[in-house]
Amino acid sequence: MRVVIIGAGVVGTSVAFRLAEQGTRTILVEEDRPGAGASGASFAWLNARGRPQRPRHDLNVVGMAAHVALRSELGATPWWHGGGAMTWPVNDADMSRLRRWGYAVEEISREAVLAREPGLAAAALREGPFAYFPDEAWLDAVVYVGAMLIRAETLGAEFRRGRVEDLLVEEGRVAGVRLLDGSTVPADAVVNCAGARANTLVRDPSLHVPLQPTRSLLVVTPPVATGLSRVLHTPGLNLRPDGAGRLMLQADTTDAELGAASTPADAAPSATLLMDRARKLLPALGNAAAETARIGVRPVPADALPALGPVPGLPGYHVAVTPDAVTLAAHLGRVMAATVTDGKLPPALAPFAAARFFDG
Repeated sequence: MRVVIIGAGVVGTSVAFRLAEQGTRTILVEEDRPGAGASGASFAWLNARGRPQRPRHDLNVVGMAAHVALRSELGATPWWHGGGAMTWPVNDADMSRLRRWGYAVEEISREAVLAREPGLAAAALREGPFAYFPDEAWLDAVVYVGAMLIRAETLGAEFRRGRVEDLLVEEGRVAGVRLLDGSTVPADAVVNCAGARANTLVRDPSLHVPLQPTRSLLVVTPPVATGLSRVLHTPGLNLRPDGAGRLMLQADTTDAELGAASTPADAAPSATLLMDRARKLLPALGNAAAETARIGVRPVPADALPALGPVPGLPGYHVAVTPDAVTLAAHLGRVMAATVTDGKLPPALAPFAAARFFDG
């Protein structure tokens, strides 16, 4: 069997790794560098919060566990960073639901927050209650992409640079992809992991997953000696380490101000605002200005649930489009590899079958 995967992000490279691992001839096609899309512009927080539907919550929990399992399987995971997450203030109803579902959460004191993160300004921690989520983590997504790609290639997968222009269809089933340069890549199956670009690479609108993408402003600081070691969700600002002493900043309020055509330059005032908020939390930031700002685009299906598996009407064509790509990547690698091989999505993932957008 020969499979083409479109998109070398966290999901595409995970699927390539698992397909190659099972001996499938795998070709991964990417128009830019690996991780250049949403994977490289993501807050990359591994969690299962904010998912009031139990199946969606449970899927994210499985996704979190799959990342942890890679440590045992591969021996080293320099892209996975534990330490949990701290949040304030927290909603009592949300906390009750998470506890009822068995999600690890502890209500902690202001003093406990400062003990875990001594670089925080005590005066900035006025709003409680405070909570600690020990199983949450963050992912260095581009490092993860690189590791998955290397493992896939070591197992025989091929990486090919090129822009997919359309699917190839022969005798009523997918037969590969056509690239913008006119060349073709034949295949018995195609897995579209191109995220927010998924529909632009397929001309037939009857094969499109209805998407309502969301945009997020991510601000990265220069290296600063704050000592921050985990994800924090605070009033007006979310932040986490970003490697080499850098921090990544994000806020839902500034995200809501982004337009479809917003650029990082347009968002410069918002980036300055986030830096000012971060300084109040972490005095060690001093007068540092933002090193860079990025705008990421999350591929959100119309009903906000992942769209996975075969697309009815074109045998051999599969999609894996989800707003929680980073959290789910390690799990979806196995799931989609198995789905492509046997042509069916596992029953446990029925609520997320892409077919729901096409049946009837």
